[in-house]
Amino acid sequence: MTEENNNPREEISLDVYEEHMSLYSVRQLQTMNEIMKNQFEAIR
Repeated sequence: MTEENNNPREEISLDVYEEHMSLYSVRQLQTMNEIMKNQFEAIR
């Protein structure tokens, strides 16, 4: 980690992040998917 990049979360790969966020116990990706789906349907 460099001095300019002192946030450890920035070093997590996208694959690892998405895997974690889609876990049933977290359900962040599923929640965001449902929110976006509702927004797109509202503007149709």
